Amino acid sequence: MIQDHQTLLDTVLAGKSDEVKSIVTKHLQLVIDEKNTLVNKYPDYFKNTNIY
Repeated sequence: MIQDHQTLLDTVLAGKSDEVKSIVTKHLQLVIDEKNTLVNKYPDYFKNTNIY
């Protein structure tokens, strides 16, 4: 995850906006997937699971 953020920062600083969009989309999908995995594994830990 840290490497993802570093890659994103480097890409932003390089001014590669199309690449930034792709990296952000991929990263956020990973976050959503991980959230869903956690919600399914530990449903009692979460109050609102309908965020995405």
